[in-house]
Amino acid sequence: MSRCAMSMQGAFLGWVCAVVCAFSTQPARAEGAAPSGQGNRPRIGLVLAGGGAKGGAHVGVLKVLEELQVPIDCIAGTSMGALVGAGYASGIPAAELE
Repeated sequence: MSRCAMSMQGAFLGWVCAVVCAFSTQPARAEGAAPSGQGNRPRIGLVLAGGGAKGGAHVGVLKVLEELQVPIDCIAGTSMGALVGAGYASGIPAAELE
């Protein structure tokens, strides 16, 4: 598969994730968060790119998001990003993904 085709595949996957998050009917709420009077919080989608060397960077980003307690509603990834994203989505903490 050419680089152009892989790039287009990654871009398409990112758009699919964005559309799924935008049109989800379930309101998202962080665990233990009290409901606010202003309505629901925005949904957060994380798209992880491919490439073996980027796998470590993906784990680093996930660690920072965990430290900041940023809830992630959906994850999409290509190649190494898909492996890291699948592990994280299945409940493996970022520290163990390293």
